Amino acid sequence: MSNKKAYYSVSALIGEGHVKVKNFSNSEKKTAYLCQLTLRGIREKALLNTKFLERKIEQFEDLKAEIARLEEKLGEIQERQHG
Repeated sequence: MSNKKAYYSVSALIGEGHVKVKNFSNSEKKTAYLCQLTLRGIREKALLNTKFLERKIEQFEDLKAEIARLEEKLGEIQERQHG
C-alpha cells in the first residue's frame, strides 16, 4: 500500500470515528474504551474497519483513475491547441 493510499485510508477512519487519535491514558472515560476491548467488540470493529477500508481504497483507486483520465484529456486538448 502506498503512503498516499495509507494516509487517505487512515484519515478516513479517523474522520469516521473508527480510529481514535487520543492516547488511552489521557482519556477520562476509560470504561468506554474497556467496553470496546472485549473479544467480540474487537472482532466487530475489525470487520467494520475492514469493510470501511475496502470502500475507501476502492474510492482512492477510482479517484486516481479519474485524475489520470482528466490529465490525458487535458493533454489531448493542449496538443490540439498547439498542434
